[in-house]
Amino acid sequence: MILIWQARKSVIILQKIEWYENRKVTKRIDYHGPSLSIPIFKGLKYKVGSISPRSITKDEIKLIDNGQLYITNNKVIFVGSIGNKSISISKLLFIESIEKWCCIKKRHWNITNN
Repeated sequence: MILIWQARKSVIILQKIEWYENRKVTKRIDYHGPSLSIPIFKGLKYKVGSISPRSITKDEIKLIDNGQLYITNNKVIFVGSIGNKSISISKLLFIESIEKWCCIKKRHWNITNN
């Protein structure tokens, strides 16, 4: 960890960071339940039973990229090997430290003043 302090700006640089995100993963499961196949003639079969495919969707935490994390007064910046991400501090809900993990939660909606 590298800490840089100036008059009104501060930067924290964290190296060897792994960026994970929650992702929905859908797995397809084919042909559940009992079924029966009746041969009609050569090359043609009549299938009976519950043979419709189904899918299971669940949330998983997936590794997105590796790189460095810069935390400034205004932004959280991730510079990775695949791509870069930048989050404004004003869009963050919270930053939480759990053992050797850091959880950053941002807003997914726009708030407007009327």
